[in-house]
Amino acid sequence: MAASAACGAAIAVLCNSTPRGIDVMALCACYAAGRKWARGGRDSLLAAFPAAGFAMAQLHGALWTVALMVPCCLILDGRLDRHGRLKALTAAMSTAAACMLNPYGARLLMVPFATMGAESLKSVGIGELAPWTEAAPAQAAAACTLVSALVLYRLRVRCRGGGRALLEAGDLLVLGTLMLALANVRNELFLMTSMALALSDIQGEVAGPRARRPLALASLCTAALLAAIGCLAATVPAKTAIEESAAGALSSLAAAGAKPGDAVICDIDVGSELELAGYRPLLDTRAELFCPELNGGTDAWGQARSVLTGDAAAIGETGADFAVFPSGAYPALEKALTGLGYADIYDDGCFAAYADRPVP
Repeated sequence: MAASAACGAAIAVLCNSTPRGIDVMALCACYAAGRKWARGGRDSLLAAFPAAGFAMAQLHGALWTVALMVPCCLILDGRLDRHGRLKALTAAMSTAAACMLNPYGARLLMVPFATMGAESLKSVGIGELAPWTEAAPAQAAAACTLVSALVLYRLRVRCRGGGRALLEAGDLLVLGTLMLALANVRNELFLMTSMALALSDIQGEVAGPRARRPLALASLCTAALLAAIGCLAATVPAKTAIEESAAGALSSLAAAGAKPGDAVICDIDVGSELELAGYRPLLDTRAELFCPELNGGTDAWGQARSVLTGDAAAIGETGADFAVFPSGAYPALEKALTGLGYADIYDDGCFAAYADRPVP
């Protein structure tokens, strides 16, 4: 599974968010353990799933279900008998129980289900929470085609080796993550990861037991796969113009004396960058921020709208000494901040930053 680990590491590097990288690494670790166990490994390998679930609940609780993906696929694996399925079911239940060991208890387990398709999110306009079929229908169609080809290829390889045309955990993981990606653009990362794992999973089978140099062939497949990922990474710019502007705005906040934990008035476009930098943004792309079912009934989106429309009272209630938002997007907010004594400390035509204190 060296190829799987390499693919997971490469994809994790492509992630711009530490939690997303954690998700990828957890999925790779679970897949490696599940693959080895399904092929005759010791039952102690199943302990990897509860361990991953416990870690995910502490590090990225909103997506604790990542640790549950592989054991659920193993339950439906065509290679297992009823005893094997019972063991996989026990592992899945143990994983869910381990995920409850977090500061929020069992409530955390409902977060991904409460945010999926929640009515309160439709008016916010977070692009990555939209269905893939709506956000990028051409890409969604291409993904369906690639997944179909990959699953059929895996079946053909197994049949050629004398096996039966049964769906295995790897096939089910790819199909399951495809369904998740079609429902939510944010899950596209899991689809890409599961496809890389499923492809690297059959390298040895492609070489065949009679191959003279199976290790060389497997290494060649791994190199080709990593080269493809490298080409993909090369097409992605290190920083877009928007990211460069956001970085400049964050630097201006630090120069104005902003400290980690300070509240910052912003919109969704820059909220995630502020959160990763350690600030307390008014808005970001966390779905749970906008769900009354999860935040105690607080109308976070309504309060943010009041701030962005320049309501002086709402601005005062935030307690924020700083603000970052797209330049020219909120003229009423800019006017209100200026009237309240905020100074314009950065504006490059893309993002603007304000501070309620003298700039040294």
